[in-house]
Amino acid sequence: MTPRSPAVQIALVAGTAVAVRLWLILAFPIVFGGDSMVRLLHRDRILLAHQLPLLQLFLYLLTRASADLFLIRLFMTAIGALAAIAFYLLAADLVDRRAAFWAALLFATNPYITPISTVPYQEILMLAGLMFAWHFFFAEEWLLSGICLGLACLTRFEAWAACPVLAFAYARRRRFAPGPLLKAAIVFGWAPLAWIVFRRGLAQEGSYVLDRSFTFWRLERLAYLGWITATNTAIPALLLAAAGAAAMLTRGAWRDRRLWIIGAFLALFSGALLFSAHGLMPDPATRVTSREAHIPIMAVTLLAAFAFPRYRRASLALGVLGVLLGIYGSFRWIAHETSRPEIRLGSELARYLDRHVRPQECVLVLASRALVSASLQMYLDKARETGGEEGLRAAIAISSENLSPIDYQRTLVHSRLGPDRLKPYPESPSGPLPAANWIAVWNDFVPADDRSAEWARLAVSHPAAVLRRGDRSVAVYRFADAEPRP
Repeated sequence: MTPRSPAVQIALVAGTAVAVRLWLILAFPIVFGGDSMVRLLHRDRILLAHQLPLLQLFLYLLTRASADLFLIRLFMTAIGALAAIAFYLLAADLVDRRAAFWAALLFATNPYITPISTVPYQEILMLAGLMFAWHFFFAEEWLLSGICLGLACLTRFEAWAACPVLAFAYARRRRFAPGPLLKAAIVFGWAPLAWIVFRRGLAQEGSYVLDRSFTFWRLERLAYLGWITATNTAIPALLLAAAGAAAMLTRGAWRDRRLWIIGAFLALFSGALLFSAHGLMPDPATRVTSREAHIPIMAVTLLAAFAFPRYRRASLALGVLGVLLGIYGSFRWIAHETSRPEIRLGSELARYLDRHVRPQECVLVLASRALVSASLQMYLDKARETGGEEGLRAAIAISSENLSPIDYQRTLVHSRLGPDRLKPYPESPSGPLPAANWIAVWNDFVPADDRSAEWARLAVSHPAAVLRRGDRSVAVYRFADAEPRP
């Protein structure tokens, strides 16, 4: 049942990763997420606040070729396949290729990593770089390892925890002589060093990465990630991971220095997580984004690989079941995420406007800014806390670039009209009001003046269309040619 040729195994792992993701994208064309939306909104830029630039650079280059969202999602699919190949190669360094093959299939179909990697989130690119870096390090391909690690480090800060580990492991092999120490610092630390010099710190002034203050409540972040990992990994994969851990301990595989390298990275990652300044509302002290679970999910799936050599028949059955449940879980996860009324309405409004708005006509979107205001206040408070008054002033300048309502952003990302023809109200609190032929009013919009109140009344009482999903709705109104308009 398991192909023996490594080339065939790699092809099947990559093909499975591509096939599942393409199926999900075609079944659910709506783009979801918060950070993914921000990256798509700013595809004309490479540097975004504290974000590392590699994925945004790819999006920038892709957009110059085509603004089609499907192209970007195809690119994310390719990265997902590349990460699955990297996982296979890394696992094959530690166990036999049969075990690596089945563990890689579990990784390629993980019910959390798989759907998230269909939109432009950075984690899957970081994982690919990290796993390739470890694989080439174990093969003593130092330069390739350093290049892959550097690319991971230019994707997310979590990858930086691998730099001192690999540099130390390399220098230790050379008995910490001055030459190898310098080479280790350059080969495995070039990307963080270059970024710090370029940014004159970890991030531009007004944004932040680390919070040096510490409370013991932050230890709950690790328990939270453990919960996310357990609940977003197929049960057969968890059983295999437990069996793999037992096999490692009883057979002495834990003595393998390569595992200690990966373990040291996981320890540094866990410690650094306690000092992340990007906690998650409503309790930023104890919560971080659930996407941090990409790393522990990768580690748990790698543990599962150790079960296959010892428990051959049972592990094979669990492996097949884990892959099937992973595919089913991926479908359920993305179906739930894209079924949220506000997510669906943004896409449906974009499709309606694309069909009905004539060339050269413009649309004004009236939507609530409540979510933006709440997030902005948290961001400004943290900027003041970490950077003082100068940091606050810089944060205000950065945030002024992206104060548009979330519902408007979702519509803009999915529409072909572009920001020149699809604008929020007001586009700028102090700027002139853009001319518009259409208005789209969301049901939770709160008029800020008599003019917007009159437009909201017009749209609700004489709509060209009303789109509804659950408790959310948006009324669309088209001004007659002779009618006064914005």
